[in-house]
Amino acid sequence: TTSLGRDYTGPYISQVASLDTTLRDYPYYIHFYAAANNGSAYNTVSDGNAMAKNVVTIGAVNDTVRDDSGAYVSGGSIADFSSRGPSFDGRIKPDLTANGVGLISPESLTSTDSKSGTSMATPNASGSTTLLIDYINRKLPGHFFRSSTLRALLINTATDMGNAGPDYIYGFGIINVKAAADIVKRYAENPSTR
Repeated sequence: TTSLGRDYTGPYISQVASLDTTLRDYPYYIHFYAAANNGSAYNTVSDGNAMAKNVVTIGAVNDTVRDDSGAYVSGGSIADFSSRGPSFDGRIKPDLTANGVGLISPESLTSTDSKSGTSMATPNASGSTTLLIDYINRKLPGHFFRSSTLRALLINTATDMGNAGPDYIYGFGIINVKAAADIVKRYAENPSTR
């Protein structure tokens, strides 16, 4: 609690700094964290590792409709439960958003169920990024992108939602792996492309 009597979340504590140091020491390891399901108020992203500077913190959105080229058509509103930033020191959190509403997930060894949450959006984003990494390895054999490069690629190809530019609700936008893969493809086919 501050001298103003308000509770703040998202301080940059020693545990978080330690994670950032570890991720800096392993530059090819990209790590995702769920923003949390603390509702529609600002300053509600989980304390702890979701506040690290070298992780990708994911919020949840509703279904997004895209056309065959991957361009945004409709949908993608923020999920009511998805936590919002900023971090205590004013950084953008969540970093990105992904579909986290009504996803089919294993319930047991033999059944599935529809689930929602930033803990559903996060594997959606990390799995999509794994597919992107595989695509990069196939299109650019022998080239391994650092996590900072992957993060920059994801941020710069995200579909901007909400306020123009990054904000404390959608972060830098909804992850768009197709747009990221298109950049890799253009470069692989013509390395002079910028």
